[in-house]
Amino acid sequence: DKLTCTAKMTSARTVTATFQPTTYLLTVKTAGTGQGTVTTADTEPDIACAANAGTCSGAAANGGTVTLTATPAAGSFVSGWTGCVASTDKLTCRATVTSAQTVTATFQPTTWTLSVRIYGTGAGTVTGPDGFLCRSGLADACTAAIPNTSPATVVSLVAAEDPGSSFLSWSGCTSVSGRTCNVTMSAARSVFATFTSP
Repeated sequence: DKLTCTAKMTSARTVTATFQPTTYLLTVKTAGTGQGTVTTADTEPDIACAANAGTCSGAAANGGTVTLTATPAAGSFVSGWTGCVASTDKLTCRATVTSAQTVTATFQPTTWTLSVRIYGTGAGTVTGPDGFLCRSGLADACTAAIPNTSPATVVSLVAAEDPGSSFLSWSGCTSVSGRTCNVTMSAARSVFATFTSP
């Protein structure tokens, strides 16, 4: 039972007793720009941590295994975990607690918003995939929901001037080739096209 130790004294001896805590602090963090919650089962430390809530923690049994479950909100997904062993679908993660430790779940949005605005004294249009069309003269930005993928989706936008106007420049692009603006959608992005008139 490890509560007693018998030493036969046939010479000088040194005896060491090692004490361990019965529980360790398990800290849960959330990261990313998506939304969701991380919870534990009823029989495990009572932890319920919402995205952007800071840190949550509970006392976990020394040597025990804690299963954490991530529940992404609508429009979000679990992109990964650190500090534990994740399931294939990344919705659960198991942490074996042998010391105080921290587990982090990262939530990301399923789509990124691409915003396009047209500036300048001229007039024109910006076209993109899936029928995307933005015309000059609009008070608000034109937007599109681009899937959040790995590697990131690259969107190509093409500027075309109206008669009597000229295309001047792009800004906010990952790369530019003439009238084409390529945008790598690893986050929400804003792109600006400028047209001039004589």
